[in-house]
Amino acid sequence: MPAWLEFAGALLHFLLFLLVPARTSETHTADGIISNGNASVFHEGLQFLIRYGYLPSSDMESGRAELRTAEELGTIIRDFQQFAGLNKTGYLDEATIAQMKAPRCGVQDIRPGYRYSRRRRRRYILGPSKWKKRHLTYRFETYSNVMSDYLRTRDAITQALKHWEKVTTLRFTEQLSGEADIKIKFGKNYHGDGYPFDGRGGILAHAFFPGDDNGGDTHFDDDERWVTEEHQSGTDLFSVAVHEFGHALGLAHSDVRNAIMFPWYKKYNRPNFGFHSDDIEAISKLYGKVHPDVIPTVAPPTSPPVTQAPTTPKPRDKNSPPLTCDTTYDAIALIRGEIFIFKGKWNWRRDQKGLLDGNTPLSLHRLWYGMPDHVEYIDAVYERKSDHRIIFFSGNRYYVFNANQLVHGFPEEGRPITDYGLPNDIEKIDAVFTWSYNSRTYLITGNMYWKLDEKEQRVVPFDYPRDMGIWQGVPTPVDAAFQFWDGVTYFFKGDQYWQFNDELMKVEDQFPQPSAEKWMGCPLNSTRSETESNTKAPVGGGSSIYKLSIGPVILLFLTLHLFITKLR
Repeated sequence: MPAWLEFAGALLHFLLFLLVPARTSETHTADGIISNGNASVFHEGLQFLIRYGYLPSSDMESGRAELRTAEELGTIIRDFQQFAGLNKTGYLDEATIAQMKAPRCGVQDIRPGYRYSRRRRRRYILGPSKWKKRHLTYRFETYSNVMSDYLRTRDAITQALKHWEKVTTLRFTEQLSGEADIKIKFGKNYHGDGYPFDGRGGILAHAFFPGDDNGGDTHFDDDERWVTEEHQSGTDLFSVAVHEFGHALGLAHSDVRNAIMFPWYKKYNRPNFGFHSDDIEAISKLYGKVHPDVIPTVAPPTSPPVTQAPTTPKPRDKNSPPLTCDTTYDAIALIRGEIFIFKGKWNWRRDQKGLLDGNTPLSLHRLWYGMPDHVEYIDAVYERKSDHRIIFFSGNRYYVFNANQLVHGFPEEGRPITDYGLPNDIEKIDAVFTWSYNSRTYLITGNMYWKLDEKEQRVVPFDYPRDMGIWQGVPTPVDAAFQFWDGVTYFFKGDQYWQFNDELMKVEDQFPQPSAEKWMGCPLNSTRSETESNTKAPVGGGSSIYKLSIGPVILLFLTLHLFITKLR
């Protein structure tokens, strides 16, 4: 056979190799990870690995954990076993399951983006932030309902902080009222953040790394049987508090079993208590070393000078329509194929050609005829996919519409949003949207969100609410969110908006951008070029090294095949 014909045959086989998809590993099963194939234990194990950082938190909503191969999960399980000091079997064996169920701290072991490795030079892990000041205040927001002796509770907390004073340049002062850097709370289950407790055992407490808002705040599960004395049977408050305050100061978990920052509960003898060298090295990395013979002093904070409050422009009359090109949005939704944008008692409509009814918004009650007169704003709205009813949320009430009329017989005073299974202390819904990735509807309030069971018309009770941090880059609290005609989800806050990438579970890199340009058709901001404002990052994308167009390859393959066959 001529050499050129052999070359053509080799090229044909290479093209066939490109066209035939590579064989992938089989999807995992419970039998491949657990010796007895117990499906419930298998899924509990997955939830644990997601909750504590071994699998990305985005796997919760995207469902990617269920699509991972047995080989991938085996590697992840070995990471956990290595961190916990267990035999690295790669299986959810009895020892691994027992460790997962043992009482522990609720903070993640591994931060997102950090790959655990024993080869690292230090054992401890630092958190993402630290305090920029050296004198910190703390305050009790609530006390335990289990312990009646408040003095013993305060003493255990104070002693835990004093031990951290001995190895840092930090000093702590209790604040009896007002704002404080570290706020201490005892609560059960849902207790006001996106990290609900789980009853007795399991998660004992959690704390937030330093920062604004809830930074430094430390919460204890009041379903535990807290004790403060050596002879008492229960969970020792001092032992848990000294660990949690490590997080409040900026330390993450350590894999050193005798370190204070090891995530699983261990009871310490308070009179003989001392930090492990791993803890001291970690905290010294953040705040500097302290000479053992010198206790540094820090002057207590002085009262801040009284400053005059900044003047703000006079707000527009609420009876006047907002400025189309200079306003924020309360709610946005895609309803009957049109986009509706709400602000106060006004709303705009737009289709794919642009704004309808001119640039002037219509009165809420003029367009939605059945809207009760007392409703002066809309916090969130969406079209229910099961029956195409339109659900409006205003404050702690909701209203159901059929087209632009209130459903016959629906009370004009509305229904309480607790009908959806939301806690009583939720005052309003910030945003509601249907995510194209899984076609599920989500309700957002503050830094928390719930998934809605459309059939039951109640939020999913298991493992919710969750923290909005899973939706990487989305600002909180959001003003509005909705799914666009192209299936892309957008989030709004202030006069800006963010485009979300479902595949990467994060906002696109070039966002935020001004809202008025895209959504209201307003003139481009003079500080940004037209090219920049119209740039959009591609959503998704293949994972192949070579991006080949399949059409030309198939045509070339058929041509070569016919040519070689004819020659033979």
